[in-house]
Amino acid sequence: MTTKTRPDETTDWAAGTVGEDVMTVHKLRGPLNDDRRTKELKSVCGAGKARDEKTVWARAVNCPRCLSAS
Repeated sequence: MTTKTRPDETTDWAAGTVGEDVMTVHKLRGPLNDDRRTKELKSVCGAGKARDEKTVWARAVNCPRCLSAS
């Protein structure tokens, strides 16, 4: 049996950190499937600078502004 995903079932964000702050986990949007383009990810709340490193984590989002921007 094969499972197919429809475009409306795909995730449009991932949990991750921005810059030096590794304790605050944000919702990140952008090219999630390309590891070379992680600097293009943007947090929903606007945290960090454009060139800050973004790291996707398998952690729960805990940024209050990202959570309220659902």
